[in-house]
Amino acid sequence: MGLSQRQVAEAVGISQSSYAMIEGGHRHPRKEVEKKLADFFGVTVDELFFGRDNHESRLEEPDPGEQQ
Repeated sequence: MGLSQRQVAEAVGISQSSYAMIEGGHRHPRKEVEKKLADFFGVTVDELFFGRDNHESRLEEPDPGEQQ
């Protein structure tokens, strides 16, 4: 997005140093900060922190060529 750590940190109400620790994987944020960051970036908490895409329906039929 072309934003500095300071800009993101200010947008979600944390210090730049806290955001740097989160971004670097040295600290995991509180739940409310997780949500604010995910909302800011327009993704789910799982996508942001765990790389999981939860936009697919759990009721979708699996691809017949896929192994389960």
